[in-house]
Amino acid sequence: MLDKTTTRIVQMSRTGTGSTFVVNLVAGLICPDEPICFPTRNWIHTSLLSKSHGGHPLRMFEEFSEFDLYLITSTRGEKTYQPEVLEHPRVLEIAYDDILETPDRPLKDVVETLSDAILDFLPPHIVPDRSRAELKVTALDRIVAMNRVVEQLSDKPFSIYDPFFHVHGSHRNRAEKQRRALGLDRLAEPPGRT
Repeated sequence: MLDKTTTRIVQMSRTGTGSTFVVNLVAGLICPDEPICFPTRNWIHTSLLSKSHGGHPLRMFEEFSEFDLYLITSTRGEKTYQPEVLEHPRVLEIAYDDILETPDRPLKDVVETLSDAILDFLPPHIVPDRSRAELKVTALDRIVAMNRVVEQLSDKPFSIYDPFFHVHGSHRNRAEKQRRALGLDRLAEPPGRT
């Protein structure tokens, strides 16, 4: 595929915005058997999809101008980008709240909705020649497998790492786990309730 296209997809977000979920969802749609390539600078010449947490999105278009870049970013509260970034025609924003499972919105629905947005955004020539339904199945399978790894690593130190999904130990809720480990969670409790 890479020898036939200059298109590259970069999942570029700040940390703590659901970027691992988003990049694995994209991978599940277009390259389900490939590991997550991080950071982009090391992989952009050899991989269709890569992930980055650093830099400025619009500068990435300049720095890698030999490629037709498509940036997919996840945002959460103040962890976002300026309007000129989010309004760029080759930037797709996915809000953190849109990736969250709820009782009314199971994982399958999250994957289906976001897959449609991603597939509508990406150029058709890089999407595998399969039905949307088939692509969504591979995306959901990848997310389910990633979630299993996240669970397996949930109590492991951050230094433990799964390179396929780009997941570290204690990947989710690190700040909360650190507060608990330091006993800071009890400081928020009203007196007499510890």
